[in-house]
Amino acid sequence: MTDALDWTFGQIVAIAIWTPPLLGYVYDEAKTFMPERFREPDELD
Repeated sequence: MTDALDWTFGQIVAIAIWTPPLLGYVYDEAKTFMPERFREPDELD
């Protein structure tokens, strides 16, 4: 078993590559299911 705090370069690169698209997907899904939370300021009237 390897040390949990000892990350390899490949693991860091994988996190750096996969995190932005995954967060974008979660954000888009949240906008779909909770549109009232993501309205533009001019749409609030």
